[in-house]
Amino acid sequence: MTASPTRDPSSHPTDDERPRASTYLLDRFKRARTTGSDTDASSDAGSSTLRPPSREGPDEMAPARDAPRSDESVDSLMGESLRLDDARTPAETLAREVEAWRATPPRLGDTWYVVPAAWYRAWTEHPARPPPPMDLAPLCAPGGQLRAGLLEGTDYELLPKPAFDALAMRYTVRGPTLARHVVPGVAPGQSRIELYPPRVELVLCGAPPRAACTALPTADLSAGETLRALKARIRALGVCTAGDDDLRLLRLPPHLRAAALASGGRVSVPVLCASDPPVELVHGSDAATLASLQLDAPTLLVGVDVRVDGAWQYPTARDVPAHRTRSTTQASGAAHAPRGLRGLANLGNTCFMNSALQCLSNTPELREYFLQGAQWDELNAENPLGMGGALAAAYSRLVQALWGSGSGAVVPREFKTALARFAPQFMGYAQQDTQELLAFLLDGLHEDLNRIQKKPYLESPDWVGGSDADMVRFARLQWDMYKARNDSVIVDLFQGQYRSTLVCPECAKVSIKFDPFMYLTLPVPNTRKWRGRVYVVPSGAQPIVQVDVQLPATATIAQLRERVGALVHIDAAHLLVGEVWSHHVYRWLASYEPVRDLGSDDTIYLWEAQAPVALPRARKPSASRFSFFGRAERTVEDIERAYDAPEVPEHVTLPVFSCKADAPGRFGSYRRTLGEPMGMPFLVTVPRDKMHDAAYVYEAVQAQYVRFGTLPTAEAMHARAAAARDAVRAAEGGADAAEDGADEAPRPTGLFALRVAAPSADEAMHRGDDANDGTTEALEARIARLAGGDAWPVLYPGSALYALWEGAVADAVLPAVPASHVWGAVTEQQDPEFVQGTAQLAAGRRRAPSLSLDDCLNEFTKAEQLSEDDLWYCPSCKEFRQATKKFDLWKVPDMLVVHLKRFSAGRVSRDKLDHMIDFPLEGLDLRSRVVGRQMLSALPDEVPASQTRVNDAVSVAHDPHDDAVEADLPVYDLYAVDNHFGGLGGGHYTAFAKNPLDGRWYNYDDSSVRPVSDPATVKSSAAYLLFYRRRTARALGGKSREIIDRLQAAQHTPMPPATHSDPLSAAPTPAAYSSSSDDEV
Repeated sequence: MTASPTRDPSSHPTDDERPRASTYLLDRFKRARTTGSDTDASSDAGSSTLRPPSREGPDEMAPARDAPRSDESVDSLMGESLRLDDARTPAETLAREVEAWRATPPRLGDTWYVVPAAWYRAWTEHPARPPPPMDLAPLCAPGGQLRAGLLEGTDYELLPKPAFDALAMRYTVRGPTLARHVVPGVAPGQSRIELYPPRVELVLCGAPPRAACTALPTADLSAGETLRALKARIRALGVCTAGDDDLRLLRLPPHLRAAALASGGRVSVPVLCASDPPVELVHGSDAATLASLQLDAPTLLVGVDVRVDGAWQYPTARDVPAHRTRSTTQASGAAHAPRGLRGLANLGNTCFMNSALQCLSNTPELREYFLQGAQWDELNAENPLGMGGALAAAYSRLVQALWGSGSGAVVPREFKTALARFAPQFMGYAQQDTQELLAFLLDGLHEDLNRIQKKPYLESPDWVGGSDADMVRFARLQWDMYKARNDSVIVDLFQGQYRSTLVCPECAKVSIKFDPFMYLTLPVPNTRKWRGRVYVVPSGAQPIVQVDVQLPATATIAQLRERVGALVHIDAAHLLVGEVWSHHVYRWLASYEPVRDLGSDDTIYLWEAQAPVALPRARKPSASRFSFFGRAERTVEDIERAYDAPEVPEHVTLPVFSCKADAPGRFGSYRRTLGEPMGMPFLVTVPRDKMHDAAYVYEAVQAQYVRFGTLPTAEAMHARAAAARDAVRAAEGGADAAEDGADEAPRPTGLFALRVAAPSADEAMHRGDDANDGTTEALEARIARLAGGDAWPVLYPGSALYALWEGAVADAVLPAVPASHVWGAVTEQQDPEFVQGTAQLAAGRRRAPSLSLDDCLNEFTKAEQLSEDDLWYCPSCKEFRQATKKFDLWKVPDMLVVHLKRFSAGRVSRDKLDHMIDFPLEGLDLRSRVVGRQMLSALPDEVPASQTRVNDAVSVAHDPHDDAVEADLPVYDLYAVDNHFGGLGGGHYTAFAKNPLDGRWYNYDDSSVRPVSDPATVKSSAAYLLFYRRRTARALGGKSREIIDRLQAAQHTPMPPATHSDPLSAAPTPAAYSSSSDDEV
């Protein structure tokens, strides 16, 4: 790499050297973003021009005069090279770079800022629009803390310090700034942004009560601080004076706060012992961080226990072996209640975890597997894809606690810690998706308990066609190959197989694949509608058509094109779609994008091209985009040298943007701009053999201006233009105004002059918002330059044309664009479905739909045509095709988990479908839907061989248990439901589960467990995950069942959980359960 120019590190680059320094520093910045904490020490060269903001009063933020460097590997490089604090930097450029900053991984010691998601989303969508002040107050609770229950992407976004500083320097920020530090994660090498720093309320345990108080002593710390620091803070607050060795901490359930306030910040020992959920003793050295001790919740109630004369005030089971907690006392009062009715304490927004765990815990065969200790015989601690057995061990201890002899809520802290070590997304206390947790847990248990010690490498053969018998054997081969690498209790119970079929629309080539599934995700039919207004610009002389259209809320831009094209009788393949704002295309819309991302105030245009048209793929430069994108001196030739020359189709369709060449400019910001934008964008289509004909291109553009203008013909426009020029000359005293030839574009001899623009970095097609003399080239000059056989064509997909008008001429022959963003004559048309929907809304007849699980299954198995942006490569045609794709259930497992896909997310919108979906409590019959069993039952009986041959050199074993699963009736009974109440901005998870010991339904709501009086209440619109068990006389579980039976036979009686040792336990497990230690699992 070429070294940067030598200069004083504290000085700013000069105008002459900035391009080279910018390229060099940005190249190093790119490396710094992708490396670890040991970055290049030379990256601190130069000083950042981005300075941290300072306060000017309680509610406003303004730039500071000076500040020290921070986050040097990112701040100094980006600040120096792009100088985004420069007001001349286009807002679009700033938005792209802030997004790049936001994608950088957080590193220890960095500072990130919380910003409102709505403000940030609106700004990134329309960066050129002046945004309102960034108001942080709605994100804050009283006291300036971040409000609880907020969701990233919905309520807030996180920006690193340099990105936030850049925004704060340009825009007004109101309210208290929310700076957050990056602290160590649970596992070594992990880091996380401390969104909610711990706020610890302190209570003195066992001391005599005092007069009631209104607040408790509070310590605000970082999760990266140590237990020793917290003890020092306790003494500083005057809670006690004991030294570190005579002071220990207890986690107190939140409900004890009221008792502590009533007693003046103290709580008695009897109250502590009677607590449910129980009190937990904090174990760990004084050097341990609060995060490692799980003392990092946003709000904590911590008891301070002081040792006096060698005795602690609060006696735990270790201190007084005969001590009986409330949990054990309750057990005697509920001697006839079945086991398994223990709740799970909410550790802070962990209801999503608790509900899934309760559903799994009540899975009869899985419960028996872990209670009998079969997991210790199958633990695979060497599996590189597993968790070293730690997740299975933690789950095992949790199940044993839930089904043990104790009572009261179990605290799943150890399990959560083990989970967060291997899945950082579940670290902290933010609300998560219960289905995502269940998927990770099942997959993690599978890998920890995988019976395959060394997975063989196998290449899956392709389906080459054949009879039904051949397909059955092919599916069996695919399953046996999967089992050769994956074999566990999770596979035995939860995994099935589906078939996917692709059919080429041209040659009818059929491609069939068989894949395993662990849960069945069913789409919920979305009966909601999207209603909007769009504008169609025909390619001929017809006026613009305003179309009101109604589509399903799940529709895409491709379906919008089809519907609108049918309404106005235009081939959808000729339509290009974009959002228009401020005389340019704010964004081009791809076929796969959902229509729900279109806002009610967005102006959507569909332009007809004279030939089939599609958005070109965004071209990636061969050099770093930073090396030329941020340069003021870039030219068309510079940009084109960074790319490979494109292929040119038979017809090139490109947008045309209009501006007044002699008016104040708003396109660029570095050198002289093209002028003031005006009018609306439109398309022209140029044949490949005509792109070197400047007159042809000019006539094609001029024809479009005639349709938008106030005069009927081009000749009339030329005459009016001549009169306007004469009027200007007369006003100037008969002589042209002086012109600077180096800085001013030549006066057009026709109506306008044309310039060709190259697309900006990473853009599919030019949008009309970033153009100047350097990034455009006069059409005639470009034709002359490329006439010598240059690889680049004159025009190509993604480029654009700019028409430069004299201000007086444009004002004389073209109308102004009104607030409706429509240029020229307009006709109106309404979609019949839009009219019908309007009538239904007026009559109030839009009722919630009646849906059933069968409707969701129909949606899952419905054949669909792939979109234009998701084409399939046909091996027969050797072309990408819009194939038809269909899913079918081939083999279903004994435990069928159904995921109702209620949540959906687009680019700017999210949605939850709260429709009531009727599902059977008993007798879910899938016989008509499991095509593998149908096909198998129609064939003569055939006993599979013990070995299935993959190829001439490889064979895999066949498990006869799989044949029994495949042949069994697919009829199921419900045994658990995971519910989600609320919307996207929060909500709460609970579970219904049928206890396998007494067959009754119970409602599990965190630490609360209540019987369900009427099983019909299990059905609700909150149902999210459904757990079904096959109805059969066959013993379920396959190999797992054999292991359980062998263990039971060896013992003659069921083996108590405590008799099985846990070889992976990092700390000894106490022999007796108590509320302060053993219930924390």
